[in-house]
Amino acid sequence: MLIAVLSILQGTIFSVLDGAFNFPSVALSLLIMTVGAFCAALIIDFTNKRYQKVIKAGFDNEKFSFSLVHKHYGEFITGAIFGPLAVNLTYFLQTGRMSSILFLLSASGGLIISAMAIIAGTVNYRRDKASGYRTLPSILDFATYRIIFQVCILAPYLLIIAAILMNSGFFPVLLTFLSITYALRIARGLNHEKGPLAEFAGRVFGSGYIVYTLKYYIIFTFLLYGGLILTVIYKVFMEPHG
Repeated sequence: MLIAVLSILQGTIFSVLDGAFNFPSVALSLLIMTVGAFCAALIIDFTNKRYQKVIKAGFDNEKFSFSLVHKHYGEFITGAIFGPLAVNLTYFLQTGRMSSILFLLSASGGLIISAMAIIAGTVNYRRDKASGYRTLPSILDFATYRIIFQVCILAPYLLIIAAILMNSGFFPVLLTFLSITYALRIARGLNHEKGPLAEFAGRVFGSGYIVYTLKYYIIFTFLLYGGLILTVIYKVFMEPHG
């Protein structure tokens, strides 16, 4: 829920830049995301209960799969929903249009959310592998897993640069680069880990990667918001007005 609120806040700040702040639209965005999160929770709860029934019934859980929720692209869907979709929906409801720059900025956060989903899913590696859940950790070898996770951690900075190249007025969002040392520490830390993935999964909970990735998301997001707020201030008080 916190991630949904932060995403809506980003879309709102961007709307202020266009002078199109609309409180009812913000409330509608929050309502849509709340209902969406509630429905997702119900689906997951239903899936977990169904899983327990299958185990109790004595089915071969190694071949059983819940196609509704557990797919190998689910981590990226999660990032897309709570990244570009939530942010751009908020902006669209207030302005009636979309923004390619906002898409790049929101996608940067979406990638980190995907990284959080990937590392969190690693904790359940053995269960997912045995039950046939097709999460990314359950179907990848350790080398590929590591590369995908590191890309999700580091690629956001490329998206930030791309957004600034499209519109130099957003240069304050370079504040996000203050978090790059934290991102590099996470990425380099994974380089020192050894596979196979089954062994790493047994260590991941105690290794702190889940907490580090969440902290990184919070730091990056608030630096991004700080940059957007500075962009608003620059536009209102420093840009020449005809």
